Amino acid sequence: PQSHLWRRCKYTNTNTCAIRMDDTSPLAQVSTASGEMRAVARGDSDRSEEYESLIDKMTDNIAVRPKIKDYESLDYDNCYNEPYIELLEQYSKPRKCMRTSQPSTYYHGMVEWILVFLIGAGTGMVAFFIDYFVTLLSTAKFDTTAHYVTVFQPRGKLIICVLLITSFNFIYGVVAAILTAIEPVAAGSGIPEIKCYLNGVRVPNVGRLKTLIAKAVGVLFSVSGGYLVGKEGPMIHSGAILGAGIPQLQSVSIKQLDLKYSVFRSDRYKRDFVAAGAAAGVSAAFGAPIGGTLFSLEEGSSFWNQALTWRVFFCAMTSSFFLNLLRQGVYASSQWFNVGSPGLLDFGQFDCGEHCRLWSLSDLAIFILMGCGGGLLGALFNSINTRLTIYRLKHLAKRHAIVRFLEAVLIGLVTSVLTFGSTLSLGSCVEYANGTLHAPSGDPNSDVYSHRRQYLCPNSSFNDLGSLYLNVEEMAIKQLFHEPSKCNTRLYSF
Repeated sequence: PQSHLWRRCKYTNTNTCAIRMDDTSPLAQVSTASGEMRAVARGDSDRSEEYESLIDKMTDNIAVRPKIKDYESLDYDNCYNEPYIELLEQYSKPRKCMRTSQPSTYYHGMVEWILVFLIGAGTGMVAFFIDYFVTLLSTAKFDTTAHYVTVFQPRGKLIICVLLITSFNFIYGVVAAILTAIEPVAAGSGIPEIKCYLNGVRVPNVGRLKTLIAKAVGVLFSVSGGYLVGKEGPMIHSGAILGAGIPQLQSVSIKQLDLKYSVFRSDRYKRDFVAAGAAAGVSAAFGAPIGGTLFSLEEGSSFWNQALTWRVFFCAMTSSFFLNLLRQGVYASSQWFNVGSPGLLDFGQFDCGEHCRLWSLSDLAIFILMGCGGGLLGALFNSINTRLTIYRLKHLAKRHAIVRFLEAVLIGLVTSVLTFGSTLSLGSCVEYANGTLHAPSGDPNSDVYSHRRQYLCPNSSFNDLGSLYLNVEEMAIKQLFHEPSKCNTRLYSF
């Protein structure tokens, strides 16, 4: 059948493929450089016309795509041929350098655990790098804008402040757009690409060092530029890249880096390490090692075993621990081992005192209604997002890179004007709960007080919407939960 013949056709880097007519016929090379297929019989010129006829029938029903050669399947199953058997025998011999009679399979198992530890540690460091510079760039933008609001407000020249914050977001957005133009696979969250890889599809450049740099730097500029994006999704891709790269002990980008240890360079080992890296990314984003393991098991991978579960969970714990360690050491006055902030998303500490309860049994009905409402809104959002994505793929993805670049910049500019304009027009001034800007002693959420925004408000009050919109996303969530002033009800209703 034609479909059977097509499945036997496999593209290579030279834009050719091989088709076998039957078990006894020779092979034919098929050119696909310009979207046409041409057969050249090998060793049997009498059957060239038959090859041409079959290929013409195939092209009548199948759209030939030259770029499909870039997407290949991964060899997850070991091929038990003679070279592989010899390799297994070599690894099963005792190593002379270890002064032990234990077979080297234990040695490779120990190395595998060390590599999993390095993947988790590296993912935690990348998460801290993104979080640190997002906070740094966002604070510079918001503090500079707040300063000039107080300067130009008496003069009636707030339009200068709008241009200022728009300029910040424009510069940040341009940097992020340039990085995604350099490495297009770094655009988006990266989760679909990693799920494809874990299920046997080799996506070009999805695990390269250049992709990691573009992803990490691009996401910190995107978040700092006010785009409605988050750090959590890209962390999964970043962790997966580390999982794909560290166990190889070599680098395609840096040719000099090659430790000549090729045990874990097969697709099967690489798949397992990528699964561990993806779990480490989820753990670093949400502070949930078990959640990261379950994500990799249920949502990402189709190939799993019991031993991999423990390695993935260990990798996820390592990632959360290193991120927590760095955040506490840098942000909390060198309290390196006070591990109280396990992930990038922190809601603060909830404590209502000694003689109160955070919730009662009657509140469960409200929680159920909130869950139903959230599910319906989520379904509506997914439906709109799916249609919007399909529209963009049809009308924008095929355009020139400059068009996509201008799209990203335009979204950033519109977002900047809307957020700052709504803050000035819809925000209301709220009096401080304790009459002062400073937090009470011993308050675990004292940073909420120092991040109040005073736009167009007297000295003893702050702008409620400004404290939400013109702060880092994590701090905005803390404002919703832990702001003690009377604006809580207004903020929740808004």
